[in-house]
Amino acid sequence: MKKIRIIDYVLLVWCLFMVVLGIISSYEVDNIPETDIFYLFYTNTGVEVFGIVDLALYMISSAVLLGSVIKKGFSRNSLIILAIVLVLLIVEAWIFLWYTSTFYYGEIRDKQGTWFPWIDLVYIYYLVWLLPLKRMKYNGLQWGLCIGAT
Repeated sequence: MKKIRIIDYVLLVWCLFMVVLGIISSYEVDNIPETDIFYLFYTNTGVEVFGIVDLALYMISSAVLLGSVIKKGFSRNSLIILAIVLVLLIVEAWIFLWYTSTFYYGEIRDKQGTWFPWIDLVYIYYLVWLLPLKRMKYNGLQWGLCIGAT
């Protein structure tokens, strides 16, 4: 069982914040007036699907992290689930950026309303931190780091 670290608490708070934000924004999308300049963007079916998938992935990651915090450690299965969800969040954010900049705007192509997914860089860092790394030794020489089971 892997111990809980401060970064795990930070990720838990972030995921819970994103769940609350996703619920609030899904309510707000239903109440956008048609005169809003982003009305067509936010009511686009593809953008709504991305929002639902994003919310579901953050709910799963919050549940896994919360369960691990309550148990005071990560089981192997919870680490695998969390890693898969974080990879899906990374892929989903980049596909969303590609979708909104390519398919939605058509001939406008000014990418308004889309953002660079900076938080994905943090997820990648967290995934690397999750990997159990240890030093390889061969005849007393250290050859670097390798992935190993701990």
